[in-house]
Amino acid sequence: MDIDIINHFEKIGYKFIDLISILKTTDDCIKFMADNGNNNDNGNGNKDDNIIYILNLELTSSEITNLFVKTFKIKYDKCTIYLNKDNWIINNNINKISIRSIQTFLEQENDILLNCNICFNDYTIIMACPQCNFQYCEECILKIKNNKRIICIVCKYTIL
Repeated sequence: MDIDIINHFEKIGYKFIDLISILKTTDDCIKFMADNGNNNDNGNGNKDDNIIYILNLELTSSEITNLFVKTFKIKYDKCTIYLNKDNWIINNNINKISIRSIQTFLEQENDILLNCNICFNDYTIIMACPQCNFQYCEECILKIKNNKRIICIVCKYTIL
């Protein structure tokens, strides 16, 4: 993850925890997910919404990667997953994630329905351009895919 993003969000009170040091086995992963891992109790009975867990699937064992790919229904396993509350965002490791994308992800309420900016249908998974933060659903982004590349329709940034 970009050190500038970490510094930015740590200055406003967020703490980043790398899951690679915590999740050594699939049992650790299953326990983390069962405990709703990103909803840790901060000691006074409240959930700590200021923790962002990071897991780079390129750096984990294939066993752990496969578990997360199956759980999050990821099509591209060379990616980084960011978890906060019950929200998650997946960024391919080719392009940097923007501060704006992380901010949008952090501001989402649990299970809130969003509207796709293309088809206007409701969806619960945020997909956004890392460059301009244009949000869309998975179906729409797959429809605009061009020669195995996904290019943002707003800023023309190559997403994948």
